[in-house]
Amino acid sequence: MHVTEHSLMKIRQLAQTGENLKIKFRAEALGCSYCTKNLNVYKTQSRIVFTLKYGCFVAHETLLFCKDHQYAVSTDGCLMGLPLKVVKYHSETLKQLVAPRMRYGYDVIDFIGQARFIRHRQRLEIQTELHAKGIEISTGEISNLSDLFLVYIERLHIKHADRLRKLMVKSGGYVLHIDATGENGSDMLLVCYDGLLNVTLYSTKIKSESADEILSAIIKTIDLFGPPLAVMHDLGTGMCKAIQAFKQQRGEIVDLICEFHFLQDIGKDLIKNNYDTLRKLFRKSRISPCLRRLKKRIALELESQNHAVNYFYNAFNKGDFQLTDLDINRALIYAMIKWILDYEVNSNGLNFPFEQPYVNFFNRCDSIGVMVQKLLKNKYVKDESIRDYLLKIKHIVNKIHDDKRFKLQINSIFENATMFDELRNKLRLFDDQNHSLNSCRTYQSRQEINDVERQIIQFKQSIQKRMLVEKLTKTSERAIKIILKHLEKYQRSLFDRIFEFEIDGVKKLIIADRTNNC
Repeated sequence: MHVTEHSLMKIRQLAQTGENLKIKFRAEALGCSYCTKNLNVYKTQSRIVFTLKYGCFVAHETLLFCKDHQYAVSTDGCLMGLPLKVVKYHSETLKQLVAPRMRYGYDVIDFIGQARFIRHRQRLEIQTELHAKGIEISTGEISNLSDLFLVYIERLHIKHADRLRKLMVKSGGYVLHIDATGENGSDMLLVCYDGLLNVTLYSTKIKSESADEILSAIIKTIDLFGPPLAVMHDLGTGMCKAIQAFKQQRGEIVDLICEFHFLQDIGKDLIKNNYDTLRKLFRKSRISPCLRRLKKRIALELESQNHAVNYFYNAFNKGDFQLTDLDINRALIYAMIKWILDYEVNSNGLNFPFEQPYVNFFNRCDSIGVMVQKLLKNKYVKDESIRDYLLKIKHIVNKIHDDKRFKLQINSIFENATMFDELRNKLRLFDDQNHSLNSCRTYQSRQEINDVERQIIQFKQSIQKRMLVEKLTKTSERAIKIILKHLEKYQRSLFDRIFEFEIDGVKKLIIADRTNNC
């Protein structure tokens, strides 16, 4: 397609004057696409156009048509339904600047999309930046163009799917990771991506994590990019059903599971019931609201509590907390309460069951309860109002001991968590020093995979032996059965992660990631 530069040059020259310019565009077609006869003027139309490169101008477009073929015609010469639409010829030069019936050029849409999704700017920030460039636009239009940017990106991605497919083939293939994420009460986002190149291949919104919707996305992805070396997924019911349905329709495929979700699934089975009960006990006891009210009351009597809070945190965390070194005052009591209520601050992003904040809550209540008891028994507390505050704290935190169900749940959680942590250590998924979602280890060699698999097999044998020779509690026996069930079902899907391929006569290895959290 030949595109003239005449109109673009004219805009470039006149835009520098800063005036609201009227630029004429005319369809470049020289003849009818059906009969090659000369075209006639159909009509002229005008619209205001905003572009970053050429500023604001009025586009005055002349549309052409063929008198003999003014309606859409199919290959057999029949009219293509009603109502009839005139075949109009537009200016290709104008279409390169702005989409039909749109006011904002492609460069404006690109600017908004990159500002929103790459630079993470809010609508008002983007509006301010565009106003500085002479583009008048509302925040509502910015939202609309942000969505349109994503539509264009998706079309561009699909258009060039074959190029990406060839790249993945040249690299030895791809591992299809499938993951669905969403908040309660909202649609879920299902993402299919190549875990080796870390490239999103296809994504779509789904109403729920149902097998049919997931299967449809898997099939569309594989139709676009070819069969993968393996599929990696979590242990959701819908996800597993979708994979099985795909195998029935398209044949066998290497089925890998995410090790993070594998551990998460076991941890929930082991701990969830006791943990849910513990959380309900805390809510029923209203320990947190009572402490917050007391903290608020003390804060009104203090000018500044930052020094006391910092001292208490540092001393207590280092383990060199000495009662005799302290001035027992309101600021210290404020720091104690705040420390209890900050039981969730040390989160590393893994969430339950890897993190158990209510267990931490229990332990902090217990620690402060012991400390308050010591303070009340010694000579350092002289102020009666301070003593009254300490008694209030004691009354609140001792609820965890007054109700024996707290300790019962804590003991069960500890027993299950001990078994869970033993499995985690054998699997060696997380970095030793940094147990966070971003610290998941990757396999570097076949030997490393074999070493971890050997440790898992030995661990499996050891807990089977415990079942036979040791007198276990019901909690421990149940925990071992849960772990053995998961290992029997998924052990192969944990370690079949090595794929061999050959490039230019040289054999190479591909080692699939251990998790979906790339």
